[in-house]
Amino acid sequence: MAGNLRPDAQIIAALLSNRQYPGGTKEIWKAEDANLPGRVLPNRKLDKLALFAVVKAFPAINRFLDSSYDNVDLSTGAGRVLGITNYKAGAEERLKAKVARATGYSETLSALAAKDEGAAEKFVADPNKAAYLMFNIDLSEMSKDLHDIDKQRGEVALAPGLSSTQRKDALQSLTEARRQLLTSADALDDALTAVKLRMREGR
Repeated sequence: MAGNLRPDAQIIAALLSNRQYPGGTKEIWKAEDANLPGRVLPNRKLDKLALFAVVKAFPAINRFLDSSYDNVDLSTGAGRVLGITNYKAGAEERLKAKVARATGYSETLSALAAKDEGAAEKFVADPNKAAYLMFNIDLSEMSKDLHDIDKQRGEVALAPGLSSTQRKDALQSLTEARRQLLTSADALDDALTAVKLRMREGR
């Protein structure tokens, strides 16, 4: 029924129900957003509500935002506008993709090794797979560290007894740690690529 309402009425219904889509489960803002300082308005909750209303009124803006409405990505937006699908992804997306591939190769290798050693040796003879297997532990640890930082950010955002200054300083510190971790993730990505190239060349 909500989907049959006028667009402006749908926006109001979504804002009141805190849902990005009528009848959906994806929230516009989360509980911790009310305690986080906003970039334009007093807190992130109000920022997200205002941005959601603007995006719904002018859908093209959505091309330049990530799914959480937290970050603006001009290169991604330009790629979508121009129809270019191979635009550069973010460091976090690259890390997640690498972790998923390395984990998949590791699980496949374990299954093969338990049944057929010859098949396992043939599997790791592929330079691409071998490189991911070499970096599997590093990638997994980096992914775990990223998850831990995000968990700490959520805990700080909801922690009682913190002053506004203490909460802001703690969140800034964790945000900087996250940025440094993703910089390291890109460096690890470059190292993995270099290893793949050397292995393909037989070095």
